[in-house]
Amino acid sequence: MVLATVLAVLGVSSVAAGQGFPTNTFIIVKQVEGPVPEGVTFSVDVECFNPTIPDPILHRTFTYDATGAATSENSLTIFAGMIAS
Repeated sequence: MVLATVLAVLGVSSVAAGQGFPTNTFIIVKQVEGPVPEGVTFSVDVECFNPTIPDPILHRTFTYDATGAATSENSLTIFAGMIAS
């Protein structure tokens, strides 16, 4: 049995240089427990929304190898007030 856990860590607000809008860093940490067949990959889809707009503003897929190590960038910067799911 494989237990795969994804932890999303939302960074502390900061102001993006030159933009003047507060931002947050959204980091995905993948943890795998138990044996996994060689070559297995995992992907995590993240969509970010502005609460006042119904369609996603940002959609990103993150990928991880069988050990849980990121094989692509595992963070993104979003504006404060956006909702990530």
